[in-house]
Amino acid sequence: MDRLKKFKKLKKLIFSYNNLNSLIQLSKLENLTSLTSLNIENNEVSLMSIFKSFIVYRFPQLIYINDIEINENDRKLARIKFLNFDKILSNHNTFTIKVQYDQKKDNDSKNKDKVIKRNIEYANNLYNEIIIKTHEINKIKDK
Repeated sequence: MDRLKKFKKLKKLIFSYNNLNSLIQLSKLENLTSLTSLNIENNEVSLMSIFKSFIVYRFPQLIYINDIEINENDRKLARIKFLNFDKILSNHNTFTIKVQYDQKKDNDSKNKDKVIKRNIEYANNLYNEIIIKTHEINKIKDK
């Protein structure tokens, strides 16, 4: 990812089967401010329920994600979901904690798929907890 930073005028970027598994990895591309189209397919990170909103929020200049145009409603939803996300993102381990598997013992693809599924479930559950806490904080502030 760090090597891509030098391509400041890059307009479109396609990732397929690149072992992208963390939102942190994607956030490293934020300095590509000319990027208008981003395709991320067949990567673990693209299976996360918050994937699209995260991309819309962190890359406001994008017009397309996976060849689908981003509309104003997508942008509003992303802002609502990630109102306090910058603070959360600064915690390095938030979205990078992974369920580990032993490659020697667990070399079959079924077990690896289970590990990937657990990683996605963990990230989604953590995200849901963060959203609930954010709403609780906002309710307290509104009182």
